[in-house]
Parts: sequence; C-alpha cells; structure tokens
Amino acid sequence: MKTRTRSRRSVTPAATAGGFSAEIRDRTALLRDGSPTGEFLGRELLRVADLADFLSATTPAELEERRDLAEDELRAHWYELGIAHADEREDIHS
Repeated sequence: MKTRTRSRRSVTPAATAGGFSAEIRDRTALLRDGSPTGEFLGRELLRVADLADFLSATTPAELEERRDLAEDELRAHWYELGIAHADEREDIHS
C-alpha cells in the first residue's frame, strides 16, 4: 500500500515552530512500531497536528473548540449551498 505525503502549504512556518502541534508530532514516534496499526495511528496523529496548526490551536481544548466551530461553519455553508441549488432548480422547472 502506498503512503500519501501530505502537503503543508497552508501551514505557516511560525505555526509549526513548536508548542502543542510539535508535541503531538513528537508522540507519533511512540505509535510507529512498524505494525500496520502503529503506522496508521502515527499518520492519523500527524493529521491532528496539521489540524492544530491550521486552526492555530495551542491546547487540546482549544483544538476541540475550534474544530467543532469550523465543522459547524462548513455544515452551515453546505446547507445554504444546497438550499440555493434547490431554489435554482425550482425556478428552472416552474
């Protein structure tokens, strides 16, 4: 199975300089024991670290709060797009 490399273009160098996300990345070594499960968990933990950087979270609680807010905003955005699309289709078929 091929392992994908993740682009970090959206993360600023200052965000990856240390702190919470660096601590998460450091802990991936504990999980990566050569087993498929360990490798999977290591990759997933790196995704959490990337998300912490992207959301500029500095603590676990802050990451959870910002992630929940971002998910709610995305959900609302897609809902509004769906409503707009339905309205357009209704206009076409009337």
